[in-house]
Amino acid sequence: MRSLKIVIMVLIALLVTLFAVNNSQTVTFDLWPFPQKFDCMLSLVILVSFSLGALIAGFIVWVSQITKGLLTCKKTP
Repeated sequence: MRSLKIVIMVLIALLVTLFAVNNSQTVTFDLWPFPQKFDCMLSLVILVSFSLGALIAGFIVWVSQITKGLLTCKKTP
């Protein structure tokens, strides 16, 4: 089962990378509350967005596992 998860994660990462590399045009990246605007490659924006989303999701899962473990420890006499 663990190897199936790894294969699926590698396939998703490969698909995102291929999609990002195929989008090589330049875009203007605007951080709304700040006045700065950045011109960068769309592939960079896609890869950074995917990476940040994966890190945030991993952090949320990690915190939920910790809290589940703490609740389990409190229930055992």
